[in-house]
Amino acid sequence: MSANAKAGFSINEWCFDAGFSPALYYKRQKKGLGPRVAHVGRRTIITEPADEYLKRVELEAASAPRIPEPV
Repeated sequence: MSANAKAGFSINEWCFDAGFSPALYYKRQKKGLGPRVAHVGRRTIITEPADEYLKRVELEAASAPRIPEPV
């Protein structure tokens, strides 16, 4: 079974697949920039595969307005 076929990932599994540290995951989640999650009881299940999340973030960054560098 490939990683994309899974219904959900633990935080550690997802971080490994994305190349994120758990600290970076929690920092991005706190800012509202993390992957889609589902809360099941006391567990957090990440429902968005890492590769889809990284593509989405890349597309959002490419379409964001550019702020000119100060001269």
